[in-house]
Amino acid sequence: MKPYIGRCLKAAPIVAVAAYLALSMHSGRPIRNLPAGLDFKNGDVLVLGSSTLRGRLLKCLDFGTSWAHAGIVAVEPSGQVVLMHADPQRGAVEEPLDKYLKDWSVDALCLMRPKSGDGDIAARCARGIIAANPPFDDSFRYGEGEGIYCTELALLAWNAAGSEIVPGVSKGEKVMPSRLATSPALVKVWEILSP
Repeated sequence: MKPYIGRCLKAAPIVAVAAYLALSMHSGRPIRNLPAGLDFKNGDVLVLGSSTLRGRLLKCLDFGTSWAHAGIVAVEPSGQVVLMHADPQRGAVEEPLDKYLKDWSVDALCLMRPKSGDGDIAARCARGIIAANPPFDDSFRYGEGEGIYCTELALLAWNAAGSEIVPGVSKGEKVMPSRLATSPALVKVWEILSP
């Protein structure tokens, strides 16, 4: 048997198990609209779950948590809430949160607020990172290379604002969204999980 065929056959069970876990993971109905009166402030950290295939795979990589994505919130003078995040297809982007919810299968949201630091500065720093148009970092390694991924965007923006929102992160470490949702430096403001 040719060597590459043998390697493919050895990898097939691993791929099958990963696909099964990703596809069988419980996902609720997508959250399309948020209830009125939710409290948002500039610099808030929004952690999201998704029932898309990519979201399910990320949940598996993050040890079966509900979280697959993260971003920084900005509140426009008009009251519109904007999500600043890093997306694999589009890079670092900014878009209205209600548009993001309509376009993606978000099945969980958790709004976190740092215990210290300036949210206005964090939001401005996130916008500065987005303006630099970095590529997406699909290695998910904090502080390495020129690319950026979702959790890294939040960490860098808040570091620039004077707050270490996930204490003790070292360069090259993989920091997934669940670390934001469980960080002792952040306070949970609210959480919505779909049924």
